[in-house]
Amino acid sequence: MSNVDAETLSDALNTVQELIDGKDTHSTEEYDKAVEKGLTNKQTHVVEQYAGSKIVEVDSSSVPTNAEKLAANKMIPITFVLDGVEFTVKTRYSISDNKAKREYSWSEDNYSFYYYTYDNKADEVKIFRK
Repeated sequence: MSNVDAETLSDALNTVQELIDGKDTHSTEEYDKAVEKGLTNKQTHVVEQYAGSKIVEVDSSSVPTNAEKLAANKMIPITFVLDGVEFTVKTRYSISDNKAKREYSWSEDNYSFYYYTYDNKADEVKIFRK
């Protein structure tokens, strides 16, 4: 479990109170745009290099906690960087995996993605051509 700073916790609690009071202004527009299907040319170039290869460690990642999402009062997508190009995990659903903390999978264009998050090491991705 991660530590949450006081400001984030306060913002999250305010959002929960707004939900309870029916005053929530929660919008998914920004999130919906971020997870729209379709790869950019730069993303396609990177994906083509790794498709079919072994699991690859990502350069960096951003996996928001529930407290961070509540504090921001919006859905925040998971993102990762591979070879300097940012990608968005395009699913909300994950499964628990024996090795990874969470596993996310989705298909986009002619590729299938498997994204693995960990607590004690860098996140990883595996890409297959369909």
